[in-house]
Amino acid sequence: MAIDAAERDREHALQFERLAAIRAFYVRTWEDWYRTNPHAKPAALVIDESDHMSIYRPERDVICLYVTQDQMGQEASDIWPWPTRKIELVHEMLHEWEHKAVAAPSAAGEALWRANLGRFAADHQAPFFTAIVDKATYFGLAPEELTATL
Repeated sequence: MAIDAAERDREHALQFERLAAIRAFYVRTWEDWYRTNPHAKPAALVIDESDHMSIYRPERDVICLYVTQDQMGQEASDIWPWPTRKIELVHEMLHEWEHKAVAAPSAAGEALWRANLGRFAADHQAPFFTAIVDKATYFGLAPEELTATL
């Protein structure tokens, strides 16, 4: 019985560390992205264990990141190129960027969108792909590579 409790405690501690790492990634990346926009405010980040689809809600300025227990247990070395939770978070951060920083789609964003019609849900239009173009190099990727990662 004590072994089970100790194992549960270790698992909870590991999960807490992973949640802290997700939040730290968001804060660090957000600060890098919005460094030149002193009036921008970060979205609230809500992390919940669920198989729901993660979402950025611009009207409430909140990212709801849903991860399953299996996804929470993924390590960066287990999954290429990133664990699912990071892919989901970056995807929603790109929506945040789309709503806060993309005034109009760029020509490169339009072209990337046309090249990837049907890849995502219908609400992923040229402004979202402009966000991909804007931020791909932050991750050391070409826009096409970041699109494929998402």
